[in-house]
Amino acid sequence: TLSGKLEGEVVSTNPDSYADYAVDEKGGTRVRFVGAGNKTLVDLIIGKEGPASFSTYVRKADDKQIVNAHKSLSYVFKKPEGWRDRVILNFGSDTITAVKAEGTSATWNLVKQGDTWKVMEPVEREAQMGKVTPLLSTLASLRATEFVDLETTDALAEFGLDPPRQKLTITHEDRSTSPAKSVNTILLIGNPRGEGAGNPYYVKRVE
Repeated sequence: TLSGKLEGEVVSTNPDSYADYAVDEKGGTRVRFVGAGNKTLVDLIIGKEGPASFSTYVRKADDKQIVNAHKSLSYVFKKPEGWRDRVILNFGSDTITAVKAEGTSATWNLVKQGDTWKVMEPVEREAQMGKVTPLLSTLASLRATEFVDLETTDALAEFGLDPPRQKLTITHEDRSTSPAKSVNTILLIGNPRGEGAGNPYYVKRVE
């Protein structure tokens, strides 16, 4: 986005107008680009969108000039969630060898035996592959749809994560080593977000 020169028209140099263009410290988004040796290359305050398409009000942090830049910067820098790693779990579904669930919603234990799966708890029986296969596929490539930044661990209870509604212990093979080693990954499942069917659940991976 900023690979070239940031061009545009100066619309004001009056500090009293910073808030009007959202290029003040309170309303703007501070973006600092740092190079080798921790040297600041560019220090900008990104404001609100300009009157024309793909334009944004911008001010250098050490400059009074407010520029209507010919670039769409507001969406890029005010939506940092788009840069975040959404991977929660990431391993092949064929590497999973057991899934154990403990909690208030249900308690059960799935174990792979050869090429088949068995339910070991609460009653030992053959597992229904029509239910096991989509479960393994979901767990193997679980991704976040959005993030909740918690300032205190006390807030975990509000999302049904302390204690969790359900605790999943997923046993899978780490095939990056030779021989492969068995690894346990714990996933906490909390409350759904909102009411009604189809809402996502709050989850937390335990490192």
